[in-house]
Amino acid sequence: MFHPTELMTLVVGNKVVDWTEMEKCSVIALTPPPVTLPSFQHMDYRNGYYTEHHTIRIFWKVFYDLPTEAKKKFLVFYTGCNRVPVTGFKNMHMVIQKMDGGPGCERLPVAHTCYNILDLPPYSSEAKLKEKLLQAINFTSGFGIV
Repeated sequence: MFHPTELMTLVVGNKVVDWTEMEKCSVIALTPPPVTLPSFQHMDYRNGYYTEHHTIRIFWKVFYDLPTEAKKKFLVFYTGCNRVPVTGFKNMHMVIQKMDGGPGCERLPVAHTCYNILDLPPYSSEAKLKEKLLQAINFTSGFGIV
C-alpha cells in the first residue's frame, strides 16, 4: 500500500534531482564508429559530438554553473516536464546531437521532448552557448502533469 506522497511521486516523478546523474548515465556514440564506455549508459552524443568535443565540454560547464531554477527550466525544455522519473536519469535515453550552424551561429538549441533529443549548434564560445541556451530555456513551456 502506498502513502499519498509515494503515489504522487510514482505518478509525476521526483522533485529532487541529481543533476550529475544526467551526465554520468551516458553512452557515447561517435559517428562513425560507435564507441561505448561502460561508465556511461544512457546519453548519446551524435553527428560528430563526443564526450571531449569542445561544445559538449562547454555545454556541461555552462549547465553545472546554472542555478537550480535554470536547471529545472532546462529539464522542462529538454523533456517537457520539470521532474525526473522515479528511477532517475539512468532509465532515460538522452541524446545531444550536433545541429548545423556554421561559424558565428545564431541559432537556438532545439529540444525534441518526445524523444529526449537536444539539437545543439557548435557554438564557438562558452558565453555564446550560455546566451543561446538561456534564451531557449527561458522561452519554453512543458507538459507538466501537476
